[in-house]
Amino acid sequence: MVFNEWVMFGFSHFFGDIYDIIISRGEIVTRIVVNVPEKVVPGRPRMEEYIKRLAHHIDVVPIEEFKRGPAEKYVIGFTRKAMEPLVDRLKTEHGISFHTLIHDKAIVQCGALYREGVVLDAGVIIGPWSRVGKHVVMSRGSSIGHDAVVGDYAFLGAGAVLCGHVRLGENVLVGANATVIPDVTVGDDVVIAAGAVVTKDVPSGTMVAGVPAQVKKLIKK
Repeated sequence: MVFNEWVMFGFSHFFGDIYDIIISRGEIVTRIVVNVPEKVVPGRPRMEEYIKRLAHHIDVVPIEEFKRGPAEKYVIGFTRKAMEPLVDRLKTEHGISFHTLIHDKAIVQCGALYREGVVLDAGVIIGPWSRVGKHVVMSRGSSIGHDAVVGDYAFLGAGAVLCGHVRLGENVLVGANATVIPDVTVGDDVVIAAGAVVTKDVPSGTMVAGVPAQVKKLIKK
């Protein structure tokens, strides 16, 4: 039985993950609302090609034609702080609130708290007493240790690990299989490269890489 119908705003390569999480819950995606023209990348499938592979039909509508329906839930189809203007617009124009989207195989341990719009993929673990900000996305197999704090709009790639008492700022990208050791603080707008091991505090607006991780460049806003 389908309990909820989901509407996804925007489209990216993350669509497959979102779709899988929703299906794992016995629910369904009914509409994709397109907020900007699709960016065509040579050699990559387009949105319509992905949709044709699915077992059921999904309507695609421009955001100018969007109207709320009964018993719908809403999710953003891309990640990090680039979604913030769209989130604000939807709240202002349509009064939309965003539910959490948690895979049936994710684990949220005792005392952990998370805010609206959080997306947790299969195999994700949120440790005891941790705090996860709004619209944080955790990809497959990523984990947060006990008493960690994760800022709004952060993204953890597949297999990324934040150990206990880590403090992660807003709009941080943690690459696949990267690790942040206990008691480290990471500033806002940071990129941690895939496979990096972060052993000391990271200043805002930087990209770090390596084992142990070192600052490689500043990130322009």
